[in-house]
Amino acid sequence: MINERAKAQGSGVVYQAEVAGGRLRPDGIKLEWVISAPRSEKPGDGEGKEDGDILPFFCGDITPRSLRVQTDPPSNTEHPARVQDLAYVKILVSSPAFERKVKQLISVLGHQPISREDSRAIWDLDTSLPSPDLVHRPQLVLEVANESQREELTFLEDVGGESGIYEIAFFVENLEAGYPETARTPYGRIRFVPLQ
Repeated sequence: MINERAKAQGSGVVYQAEVAGGRLRPDGIKLEWVISAPRSEKPGDGEGKEDGDILPFFCGDITPRSLRVQTDPPSNTEHPARVQDLAYVKILVSSPAFERKVKQLISVLGHQPISREDSRAIWDLDTSLPSPDLVHRPQLVLEVANESQREELTFLEDVGGESGIYEIAFFVENLEAGYPETARTPYGRIRFVPLQ
């Protein structure tokens, strides 16, 4: 579906055919899945090159997902700050790459951004959680790195490309559990957003 959309839209996004994967758990249960990752078909790239800087890969479970992602007992999914859901994923992008990345994400996500400015685009993301609460729906934010913010420019230099995941935020019920509002890691920032 993504490849068909991308071809019609001319975004250059191409996902490879699914590749089988799996592993044997220590208890002897076999897990199986298929994975598809993006390839880019940009002019001059010949066979194309990996474009994994921001485009997601997809993993489809063949065996029941509950065998791979164990949510039982409930303590497996409990967090000291009572994280409730993903708030947003923020991707920084260089200014020259912004329009191309917007076009690619439209092809992958299958819909236009809910908000669009010259240097920022926001999409609502689907969630597997049963909650119909649209106030706290997770979002994907694509934003041009601010040239007056050295931290953002350094981040793009450090990831060695034109874009990368800069910040991931989670909705939490309890910030008093010893978690700061923002934490830095070698891979980007984590933000904890109190539920209102």
